[in-house]
Amino acid sequence: SRTEFGAWEAVWDGGFQFGFPASGRRVLAHGKAPVMRVSPDGEQVLIQQDAQWALAGFAGGPGSNLDPGPGPIDDARWADIGTLAMTSSNGGAHRLSLYEPKSRRRREDLLLPSGQSPDAFAFVSGTWAWTSYPDMSVQFQRPGETAPRSVAVPGLSGALALEGEPGGSRLAVFGWMQGGDTPLGLYVLDVPTGRVTLWWSSNRIDDDSWPFWMPDGSILLAVQDSDGTESLLRVHGPGRA
Repeated sequence: SRTEFGAWEAVWDGGFQFGFPASGRRVLAHGKAPVMRVSPDGEQVLIQQDAQWALAGFAGGPGSNLDPGPGPIDDARWADIGTLAMTSSNGGAHRLSLYEPKSRRRREDLLLPSGQSPDAFAFVSGTWAWTSYPDMSVQFQRPGETAPRSVAVPGLSGALALEGEPGGSRLAVFGWMQGGDTPLGLYVLDVPTGRVTLWWSSNRIDDDSWPFWMPDGSILLAVQDSDGTESLLRVHGPGRA
């Protein structure tokens, strides 16, 4: 991954290495390829390897471990610039939280109903969204509300990813579809109205792909051909890619 200005890069060559032109390469992790999620402003990268989560700055400064608070971090991603959305578990209970790495402050905590474990989650338009197996509807709840509301996603049998539109009010829902020859689908859900629209479905979409919102409102997905090669698909709207 490289920033817009080419000032920083990360490579995978048997270890996970970060290159800074001024200071040379600095190894932050070894072994299994970790998760790497670049912040919306391109200034930081969120790294996960096994059960450890850390942040590294593109300016070459030292990395910092995340402070999970009660219970280990199960998953984390960027909610907006300077804020992470994360899930943690403690004693079988699952909690959604916003975390500000700079101040090490947690806010907007939401304890999920008993027995619910989020398969996928996001924070968009001031609202938490998550799915929990076997119910394939998307649950929405604002901080302070006493109960979630549910929005069904027609044809969805298993959610792989939820991704909120940065600064917007839409949610990308990516997952397995029910039956047929096009097992993977990309849906867009409008959070205020609950309207769900199928944007794209294909058996070429890589199930390791993650929907990535572009500034113009389109969504990037990885597609895999029969020979194993991969390309990026840019979906502009229903059936338009």
